[in-house]
Amino acid sequence: MMKRMLFFVLVFALSGAAVFGQDAFSHVEKGHMFVDRGDYDSAIAEFTDAIRLDPGYAPAYYFRGYAYGKKGDNDRAIADYTQAIRIDPGNAWAYSNRGDAYGKKREYDRAIADYTQAIRIDPGDALAYYSRGDAYYSKGDYDRAIADYTRALEIKPEYTWIKPFLEDARQRRGR
Repeated sequence: MMKRMLFFVLVFALSGAAVFGQDAFSHVEKGHMFVDRGDYDSAIAEFTDAIRLDPGYAPAYYFRGYAYGKKGDNDRAIADYTQAIRIDPGNAWAYSNRGDAYGKKREYDRAIADYTQAIRIDPGDALAYYSRGDAYYSKGDYDRAIADYTRALEIKPEYTWIKPFLEDARQRRGR
């Protein structure tokens, strides 16, 4: 009887990580709750715990990068998006978000490269077209900005908020 009890205690202890929500997925879920509340430090801690438990879990890097980006720490955001991409090179959102972080650092060529890769992966991503257009706009390449804003609106006509950016690029091109 004692051996049987010790066996169950051992099995319970070994499986406790999943039972008590100590797996990487659970930490990412907790991190989401903190992101939703705007508590980015706590979110980062949860995503870091997820990475500690499963260093190959791309979503933990992706979402930690997102939280770093919300805090304005673009270098750490870029590092985490880069790691997420290494693990899951088909993640278009990781490329787009890394492009956003590069854009905030005014590294527009790198941002454009990332948005372009996101578009290759998901040609229906209107936001990637918009964001690439915004990077082209920031470089003064209004023709390419116009092309990308136009494509974004073709994909998502309901994104009417893009129209003022398109009109502004058209006006600047004419100057």
